[in-house]
Amino acid sequence: MKKVFILFIVLSAIVMFIVFSIGQINDDLSEGVGSSKGDISVKLFYYNEKGDIENTCNESHILPVIRKIDKTNTPIKDTINTLLKERLTEEEEKEGFRSEFPNDDFKLLSINLSEGKLILLFSEVPGFTSGGSCRVSILANQIRMTALQFPEVKEVVIKPETLFQP
Repeated sequence: MKKVFILFIVLSAIVMFIVFSIGQINDDLSEGVGSSKGDISVKLFYYNEKGDIENTCNESHILPVIRKIDKTNTPIKDTINTLLKERLTEEEEKEGFRSEFPNDDFKLLSINLSEGKLILLFSEVPGFTSGGSCRVSILANQIRMTALQFPEVKEVVIKPETLFQP
């Protein structure tokens, strides 16, 4: 009788564990992959021309602004896409921040992170990513510096390699 009672308890515990697990899986599925579970603060890097009095276009004049984005399973991709799509606020523009983003045709096509090396593949938009060395350096560094805020990113490779050429 004692063995039957112990077996009943063990089986009940297993059934309760299975029921709880199925409920948890259903909750996760209903939220969807990459879905929002709150938000996170990220840095988007923009050129600040007020700070660059000598017009050096040096990366020391590419500074962060803070944005909140949905917390997902793809924070690096979401942050880069936010940099490419979102406009500066009026206040940020008054502070001297400038950006050539957004451009509706310039898109992040793929992202691959392996062993600290982040490879970003972008669409090519004739004339958008070319220009003087100052301009293309600023555009490329905005993307690089935005990606490098993530501790798992040690190196950023932008493709195609010819994308940001003066």
